[in-house]
Amino acid sequence: MEDDLALEEEFEGKPPLSEEEKQLRKIRFEREFYPHLGALLRFAKTLVKEEELAQDLVQETFIKAFRFMHYFEEGTNAKAWLFKIL
Repeated sequence: MEDDLALEEEFEGKPPLSEEEKQLRKIRFEREFYPHLGALLRFAKTLVKEEELAQDLVQETFIKAFRFMHYFEEGTNAKAWLFKIL
């Protein structure tokens, strides 16, 4: 995921993130989004009815959320943002 982020930032003309910035982004991501993992998985299971497919959907959702986290406004509803991605 971090390699994709570095490529995207390079493409957008942004300087690469420092190791400290990467670590802070990871911590923020875990704090904001990981608490909603269970709710996403339960909902994904209702969509696809298969555990493995539901896990794949949630994994893809988290990859997209991490990649586009710079669009998320801190203090807004992280759970709703994740469900919109799903």
